[in-house]
Amino acid sequence: MERNDVTIVGGGPSGSVCAKILAEKGLNVVLLEKFGRDRHKPCAGGISTPAYELVPIPGNLIERKIVSGLIVSASNNSVIVGSPAEPGFTVYRSSYDKWLMDEAEKSGATVENYAKVRVLDIKEDEVIIKAEIEGKPRDILCRVVVGAFGCSPNFYKFFGLNPPPYVMGLAYELFLPEKIIDERIGDTIEVYFNTDYANPGYSWIFPKKSGVNVGIISLLSNGSKMKRLNNFLEQHPIASKKLKGAVPKKLNQRSFFTSLIPARPLEKTYGNCFLLVGDAAGLVDPLTYEGIGYALESGVLAAETIIRACEFNDFSEGILSFYQSRWMQEIYLYNIKYAQKLSEIMYGHKLSNKLGDAIVELATEDEDVNKALRYVLTRKEPRKRVYEILMSRKLKLVKKLGLLNSARILKRALF
Repeated sequence: MERNDVTIVGGGPSGSVCAKILAEKGLNVVLLEKFGRDRHKPCAGGISTPAYELVPIPGNLIERKIVSGLIVSASNNSVIVGSPAEPGFTVYRSSYDKWLMDEAEKSGATVENYAKVRVLDIKEDEVIIKAEIEGKPRDILCRVVVGAFGCSPNFYKFFGLNPPPYVMGLAYELFLPEKIIDERIGDTIEVYFNTDYANPGYSWIFPKKSGVNVGIISLLSNGSKMKRLNNFLEQHPIASKKLKGAVPKKLNQRSFFTSLIPARPLEKTYGNCFLLVGDAAGLVDPLTYEGIGYALESGVLAAETIIRACEFNDFSEGILSFYQSRWMQEIYLYNIKYAQKLSEIMYGHKLSNKLGDAIVELATEDEDVNKALRYVLTRKEPRKRVYEILMSRKLKLVKKLGLLNSARILKRALF
């Protein structure tokens, strides 16, 4: 049986960053990724300002440097937000994730691709993993396992936990000539709030050099998900014109992708000899459903917690609970907590479109509201700040929504 200090299940951003930091500290680390090194994760590929600051991206991976955002309401009113001082970036996840795994390997981690975990048996002070790596059975014994397995509900049984609730993302990767993207879209991500297409959440267009990622968020229970996405591409009065002439762009032989997205964090992300990170921990922004930034942050926090546990030679639940204390303070308290409040206000009710119209209209008139929407996209300021700005403009929103509609939204804690 193979022995190592840490086994990480999953080669996305959280797993790879965690593996890199631990390997640099001299730990014996094995990362198990069930797909190939260049697998494509269904994702729009947006890298926020803080995510880039935490893990800077090589220039050859950057498709576009994003300097603005176009936000379109259901009535097709729009506002431009953004600042060159708070840029974001777009990437293809196949290239980005490969680079992160390569970096982990360069730092000394063993990265095993085509590795399928069949059994994960957590003992009092060790973990036994039964896996198939490139079709061959392998048994691994480690002191601690990091679950970075994304949205894989079947894994939670190994940890004695239940999976989080999910929404679904549906997206196309499309080709358009770079010149046409420059003319129609430019270095701007586009977000469309209209429940005819996306419910809850929004529809989007994220530009690359010579391609676009176009998608919607949907409840799992929504019918006609595919039809809603196609209607957005073909019938939306603004988006359809920008996407005219686009054709499928195949990545790993596919151009259409779906993925589960956690709707809220797990109540517990640690235990004897294990930590859960990134999507596996439910650490996704409930307002935008963006997860790369929190995946990177949680991967760093998990690595720091394991290094601390090594100093005590103690991988018990009590020591590893430090990880959850850290992410509750650094990720949840000022960000996810308030993103949940904003999500409850914005999504999932009959007045979602009217509220979106009112906020977009107010953002064209009020510089601070415009900044708040900018922060929604860039994450340069915490979600608490966005919430505070919008709450400080509640009387203006009442005027735009009307008293009756405002009273109905009252129940969702807007005021």
